[in-house]
Amino acid sequence: MTSTLSSLTEWSQSHIKDVFEATTTEASTAAIARTFSKDLKGIINGMPLPYDSLVRLVTTMRGASAMGLKVTWKEAVEVAQDPSTNRDGVFGGYYIIGGLMKPLPGSGELVEHERHKAVNVIIKSQSDDPLVDSRRVETIVFVGTDRPTVRSSKL
Repeated sequence: MTSTLSSLTEWSQSHIKDVFEATTTEASTAAIARTFSKDLKGIINGMPLPYDSLVRLVTTMRGASAMGLKVTWKEAVEVAQDPSTNRDGVFGGYYIIGGLMKPLPGSGELVEHERHKAVNVIIKSQSDDPLVDSRRVETIVFVGTDRPTVRSSKL
């Protein structure tokens, strides 16, 4: 018996929202564990990004937000290895994380920024049980940059 899981796009968008929009650090860390393999092979802006570094990166981003972070997806594309199950495949997307407070270069004044991210991932099930959604990101490559928001850039 095979079971069709949610699409890779639905899964990715939901899990990334849970990681960044969680109301506590503990909830965010739990969302990271549900989303990424502990053996993550990651690259951020050309540099290695192992699992522990990813946890620190997210925790730091969350700490730089006074009102919480907000994820807005702009683009998404997926290819499931077996579209009848959606258990394994690749996903690519572009999203913006709003709500970061960072110093404005030159003045040191804290202003709101957005992190713009383009991401490509390989998602694989960690279990052979077709009734269990054990998908995790095993490989991630992303490019991200912070930009002052339009509101902040008019200061």
